[in-house]
Amino acid sequence: MSPDAYIEMAQIEDEHWWFTGRRVILRKILSSLSLQKSDQILEVGCGTGGNLEMLSDYGSVKGFDMDKTALSFAQKKTNDLMPLRQGSCPADLPFQDKQFDLICMFDVLEHIEQDEETLSALSELLNDNGEILITVPANQWLFGGHDEFLHHKRRYSKKGLKTVIENAGLECRSISHFNSFLFPIAFAVRLGQKILGTKNTASTEMPSRVVNSMFHSIFASEAAIVPKFGFPFGLSLYCVISRPDS
Repeated sequence: MSPDAYIEMAQIEDEHWWFTGRRVILRKILSSLSLQKSDQILEVGCGTGGNLEMLSDYGSVKGFDMDKTALSFAQKKTNDLMPLRQGSCPADLPFQDKQFDLICMFDVLEHIEQDEETLSALSELLNDNGEILITVPANQWLFGGHDEFLHHKRRYSKKGLKTVIENAGLECRSISHFNSFLFPIAFAVRLGQKILGTKNTASTEMPSRVVNSMFHSIFASEAAIVPKFGFPFGLSLYCVISRPDS
């Protein structure tokens, strides 16, 4: 991502409805994985650190990101209490031994050209029963200015994501769309932009307090459905991944 995107993320990720609502849903998914407090967790692409405190409720957390600016924000947020390193996928992983019970990539894979190679390389960091939890943006037809601002390479379909996982020699344990209740709004906005010939908004701005609260409530309410039932459509996908023999 661009330095401006990291600065913007650091400023809003504690309050913006998308980040706060996603954390509510991620907590529900994480709770379904039966993690122990002694488990080792790695966040790949930890960015400015908005998820690290949440992850620390489920185990001992390490993280890495390719951007020094993002890591400086993350280190401040965590008071330098977590091992955070600079690195990139798939060839420059700062942690090498098979120590992790869970590896998390929250809206990271879409930034990486070599997505199959990345998942394969990360699987080598898992212990015998380890899993990978990822979230990615869904529906390539939604690709626009916001994706370009964030340096996304692609958005994923459920079938396409499964293919990437299988080509990496891994197995999809569970997969579902989410951010589904707000999907009709996004569809209407994209359709209107296509008709009017306008471009998607490039940045993620803080909406008004009322709108932010309303969108958070709508988005976060999906935690009661994900991951138990899942959704057939949505703006995002999550997947729990493991080795075929684990």
